[in-house]
Amino acid sequence: MFSALHLYTMLPELKRFENKSVFGLKKTKDKIFINTGQKGIFLSIYPGKPYISIGKVEGNEMLSSLLSGLRIENVHQSDFDRVLEISLEDETSIYIEVIGTSGNIIVVKKQKIEWILRDVKKRNLYLGEQYNLPVPYQGINPLKDVKAGEEILTGKKIQGLSNKFIKFLREIPSEELNTLFRKISRGEIKPTVFIEKMPVGITPYPVLPRYKQKSFLKMSEALNFYYNELIKYEEKEKEKRKRILDIDKRVKKIDIEIARLSSEKKDYNDYKIMGEAILFNQPAIKKGSSEITVRNPYKKEEWLRIEMDPKMDAVKNANKYFKRYKKLKSLSQKKKKLLKKLRDERKRLIQKKERIERGEFIEREKTKRKKQRTAKFRVFETKNHYTVLVGKNAKSNEALLKSSHLFDIFFHIRGSPGSFTVLKRQDKNVSVPKGDIEEAASIAALFSKQKHSSIVPVSYTELRYVRKPKKAKPGLVILTKEKVIFVEPKRSE
Repeated sequence: MFSALHLYTMLPELKRFENKSVFGLKKTKDKIFINTGQKGIFLSIYPGKPYISIGKVEGNEMLSSLLSGLRIENVHQSDFDRVLEISLEDETSIYIEVIGTSGNIIVVKKQKIEWILRDVKKRNLYLGEQYNLPVPYQGINPLKDVKAGEEILTGKKIQGLSNKFIKFLREIPSEELNTLFRKISRGEIKPTVFIEKMPVGITPYPVLPRYKQKSFLKMSEALNFYYNELIKYEEKEKEKRKRILDIDKRVKKIDIEIARLSSEKKDYNDYKIMGEAILFNQPAIKKGSSEITVRNPYKKEEWLRIEMDPKMDAVKNANKYFKRYKKLKSLSQKKKKLLKKLRDERKRLIQKKERIERGEFIEREKTKRKKQRTAKFRVFETKNHYTVLVGKNAKSNEALLKSSHLFDIFFHIRGSPGSFTVLKRQDKNVSVPKGDIEEAASIAALFSKQKHSSIVPVSYTELRYVRKPKKAKPGLVILTKEKVIFVEPKRSE
């Protein structure tokens, strides 16, 4: 948006720096100032938002030995372009250029470049080389052409105006454009920023009444307001997109978990019926049978084939089926609660997403203490969306043990030093797939002294079977009821 027209309008303000002494440059994260005291000329180096303006000098000092004490002799605009030349004593000049979507500052002494913010290969702008002004853009000067308004609307080449600014000006009728340029030529200015949801344009004089307008006494104030508000809006939109993306990721994980839990349908009543069928037909069952075929006690016309443990009598076999029935029934009830919880969470996230899309401000949820601890660990995810945490050092390993649940699965390299690794279980009653166990073991192997080996033995067990001996050194634990798996050290894909 910044154009030669904005720079031209600001020249009377910039010329007030003539006869002031320069103390060097000062640089902040997004601006470089010419240090002339409390206020100074600056170039914005914010990505994609270069412009020249005036503001309070701040930042870290630069080039004080090269420029300090030199007086500004002249400030002028080069060829109605977005180039500002600041001539100093001792044959020294500072050129501030805004070309395309980037800006540059070049310090020149006796036509040789003494310092440059960015090298420019196309123009051979390097330290020690001779400085040459950019080739002026060939086009109509809107302040000298009485029909500049018509030329802009018909697409003619216009000198010193950016494409974005020309696109904005094309919303203005040609007669109003001609009036605007005549007023600017006569020095009649009232810098105005046009606002919709965000700042959409800035001109030296108010036009386009359909927009909300904010006028200023100085062009530098208008430019600073325009870019500050635009950057704020864009950063807010960026944060909004990031939060929506985070919600979409969480919803996707929930959908996967809901699908997984919904697909695991086991009729636990079948086990109850089989247990009752065994007891009902107990007198006819031969001892040592590995399979029996008996009538269903609830459907006389239906026959059941039931596997039996030949080492157990009929009553013990029946009890085995009853036990399985109770376990699956309990698991099914827990799954129903978990599914409800997941669906409620999904609904809440979708509602939150809709509110963010509408532009409502929603504070980020406070991270629970447990989640804050995970920042101390390396975090991975398996194909089935199980979280794997890996300690970073001895202190981190200890914290990982304390923050994990008893039914999470603990991994450690067998007979070799390595980071503690924990796979977080989503439900202690749901067994973790073998593939996820292998992935977590591979991660544990990767963060161990055996990471360069082709095959590594990894012990794993539930955390409740991991204990730390009294007065033991950090990193020493004892595993019981562990299993051993041989894996290749690698990250989860």
